Amino acid sequence: MTEANDSDTPDVPAPPPGFETFSLSPATMDSLREAGFAAPLPIQRACYEPLRSGRDALIQAATGTGKTLAYGLPLIETLSPSSQGPAFLILAPTRELAAQVAGELGRIGGKGGLRVALLYGGVAVEPQLETLRAGVHGIVGTPGRVLDIFNRMPKVLKGLRILVLDEADQLLSMGFEPDIEAAVQCFPGRYQGIFVSATLPPDILRLAERFLRDPALISLAEDGITPSEIRHEMFLIDPSNRLRDLVRILEAERPGNSFIFCNTRDDAQILSGNLRERGFGVDMLSGELSQHERERVMADVRDGKIQHLVATDLAARGLDVMHLTHVIHYQFPQSPELYVHRSGRVGRVGQTGTAISLVGPQDVATLYMLRLIYGIRPIERRLPSDAEIAREREMDLVRGLLQRHGGSEPDPAAVALLRRLATHVDGEKVLAAVLRAHLGDAGIAPRPRKPARMAPDQKTPGGGPPSSPPRTRPSAPPPKPKPQAPPPVAPAIAGPAAPRPAAPQAAPVAVAPQATPPTATPQGTGSTPVGDRPQPGGDAPEATASGGANGAIDEGPDRRRGRHRRRGGTAGGPVTSASVPRTGAPHDVADDEGDAPAPPRESEEQPRPQDFLPSRSTGGKEMRNLFLTVGTEDGVDGDFLGQWLQGRLALRSSDFGPVEVRDRSTVVCVPMDRVADAIGALSGLRFGGREVHVEEARRR
Repeated sequence: MTEANDSDTPDVPAPPPGFETFSLSPATMDSLREAGFAAPLPIQRACYEPLRSGRDALIQAATGTGKTLAYGLPLIETLSPSSQGPAFLILAPTRELAAQVAGELGRIGGKGGLRVALLYGGVAVEPQLETLRAGVHGIVGTPGRVLDIFNRMPKVLKGLRILVLDEADQLLSMGFEPDIEAAVQCFPGRYQGIFVSATLPPDILRLAERFLRDPALISLAEDGITPSEIRHEMFLIDPSNRLRDLVRILEAERPGNSFIFCNTRDDAQILSGNLRERGFGVDMLSGELSQHERERVMADVRDGKIQHLVATDLAARGLDVMHLTHVIHYQFPQSPELYVHRSGRVGRVGQTGTAISLVGPQDVATLYMLRLIYGIRPIERRLPSDAEIAREREMDLVRGLLQRHGGSEPDPAAVALLRRLATHVDGEKVLAAVLRAHLGDAGIAPRPRKPARMAPDQKTPGGGPPSSPPRTRPSAPPPKPKPQAPPPVAPAIAGPAAPRPAAPQAAPVAVAPQATPPTATPQGTGSTPVGDRPQPGGDAPEATASGGANGAIDEGPDRRRGRHRRRGGTAGGPVTSASVPRTGAPHDVADDEGDAPAPPRESEEQPRPQDFLPSRSTGGKEMRNLFLTVGTEDGVDGDFLGQWLQGRLALRSSDFGPVEVRDRSTVVCVPMDRVADAIGALSGLRFGGREVHVEEARRR
């Protein structure tokens, strides 16, 4: 009977062994319990015995799996509280990672008397020297500051016997290999070397071969290079719409807290500004910030004051935020190793998280290598639709109303009135009006967004970007009647082309006497009859100077000069829409059948003196104006064009001037030293099928 009962009893897995199996000191055990650690993690169990025995080790494990304590516990137990001088040196690639490691060691080993010196740049060196003079058991720091202090205080080197490289692959990728070699030379004799890395590229193996002796290779990579709690997703995007797609993803996914990664500092700066303008709670972390500013930003992130942190790979190394829910690769990393390190910011120590990638055509090769080397296969998703985003916004409103009013006991009279309204034919109208009055127009309407970036040649069915308000063209003169065929004139120049008929005038206009009879001009050359040209120093013909008397368009000498330069006409001659064939877009060309030509395009005019934008930016740079031959009728949007050019030139928003968009022309204000770059970036773009021509506007 006993055997039967035993066979029917289900197998209960035994609890994992606790820290008691490590034979730790009572002080260390107390610290672990206070920190909430009940049992060692797999990487900690695998590392303790080899490191405690003094063997060199090359450790590879997923980011966020407890690597600090994996080498920290043996290190703490090896040291003697009465030892004089630092015994171990831990090098980290960034200040944040160094501070994190020093804090973790101090929290676990502090009760046992462990003292650690934290050395990094960006702050005064004297307090760090005072800490070393007071006596410490170990040093944690960045390579540059550590070597600087070693040169100032050579006596601290006498007791060094343990070297740890935390995130060794990043130390190499950041160019610290000469500093690592210099640090190894500072050790007085034989040392125990421990290299910790999330990935093992060939450079790490080569470094281990140089500086480690018969190392134990401890790897948990068979369980996945990133924690299984991380969900990897990707969206295939058009790079020209990257910002628009990111905004849609943020509005649909609603991440609690996220790190958004860019490949360069300039891109991170531009992205953070764009997201901030769209109402997102965002800040930026870059290497150019002072240590005080970096600490302030990270404190805001950990306190939940900042929802999204835009950062580069270098600036985000070593950042540990426990409540982080998303990592977003706004720009796909340039190597698979960087993807692993970025994504490791979430899913730390058993938590869950999501890594989202925006993948363009240029990123396919890196994505393939990520799958091939590390077996990470992000799930492809489609971009959220407008309906999905609208539904999320509505759900936000519903959740807000429930959170504010759902817990209160309803008034019976109000409930009865609500039920009566629900059965009335106009009940929905009344309830909608009550909601609007309660929430306000801003609360019930979708959150306004600035127009997202469109491809240069993309155009909406209406002919302009979605956010462009309808604009009216300047009033054009009434259509002129079709001119009658003129009497035949003997051409003075041989050729098949017939003379261009002159446009009929509404009233007779006095013109200067002609010295010679008018000669016919070959069709399409754009030249004006000699008799219509003003004499040097003389006045322009009355038809173009007075304008309104006979209904002709007043073009002015400034406009004529700009137009003649593009049409190949003779400088100084008055050019009217009747005397010169159009050479622009097809709808601007007067046909050869004698139809009246269209009014002149504004895009063919040079900016007038009052069109010039400010000569200096808010950042104090001297500015220049560029004239573009496209406008709103070609689909140009000022916000898009400004953001695109600002990103292409890597300019701060304070160093970029305003963009003035008219119907058929645009004036852009850029720094004087970037004029050539801006012209090169803009020339050749197409808006609404029209190619952009750019030149620097000249003052009259």
